[in-house]
Amino acid sequence: MQIDTEYRRPAEGRDPLLHALIQALAVHVARRAERRRPILARRHDKGQDHLQRFQALIDAHYAEQPTIESLASRLGMTSAHLNTLCRRLAGRSALQLLHERLLLEAKRQLTYTNMTISQVSDALGFSEPAYFTRFFKRHTGDSPKAFRQRQ
Repeated sequence: MQIDTEYRRPAEGRDPLLHALIQALAVHVARRAERRRPILARRHDKGQDHLQRFQALIDAHYAEQPTIESLASRLGMTSAHLNTLCRRLAGRSALQLLHERLLLEAKRQLTYTNMTISQVSDALGFSEPAYFTRFFKRHTGDSPKAFRQRQ
């Protein structure tokens, strides 16, 4: 308000006073931002903690192909909240993160083992090899057999 008054009424010493008032305003804004920072950082740390716990659950249980609801429940949150958290912090949905982990393991097994595609399918919790093949092709553009041949 004082800045506005000084600006609209030209008087002697106006420019130095306006500069001083603007600097004072900048200091107040910076202080206010600094007071809020710890609160925002705590929220971010808590969200990061939830995301890390979710990723640990995925690593431990991906072969069981758990539902996002069951994983969220283990974390003490709703699947909607988990999805929001994943999208905000990881840039992908909770289901996408689960599928990425399944795909990583499928690629590893197809590349580094002599397991048949049916055995890989079973090891990753698919009830039918055809479901595994569809899943793999949808996410990679290749069938498991074609992927293995290219490796």
